[in-house]
Amino acid sequence: MGASHEYYAPNVYMVTWDGTLNSDDVIHSFQDIRHVLDNNKDEIHILFDLTRVKNIPFSAPTLALSAGFMKHRNLGKVMVVGMNMRAQILADIVVRVTGKDITFYDHHDAALRSISTFDTLLW
Repeated sequence: MGASHEYYAPNVYMVTWDGTLNSDDVIHSFQDIRHVLDNNKDEIHILFDLTRVKNIPFSAPTLALSAGFMKHRNLGKVMVVGMNMRAQILADIVVRVTGKDITFYDHHDAALRSISTFDTLLW
């Protein structure tokens, strides 16, 4: 349970959240994303997999804003797989503050198709 992080494709970094998350899980994930963005010269898309998450802390928007990755120069698209009402509400807060879109998808394939239409690094 918790969080795992890995490259899903050359320029797509996936964060998988599983079970009930606590603030430390979220902080670690957001710091890891910031580190990945800081250490790349190319645009990196972030894919959050929430298909197995049970609970996301209400502090997630504040933690995302504190980590600073949502306005990073190397941040591409931010995608979320797994329809989760709480996640949508929390994401809306971040979108309103940063102006960066967060798009929700039912499946990984749909998220990747949305990127591949304009991003040749995926394939």
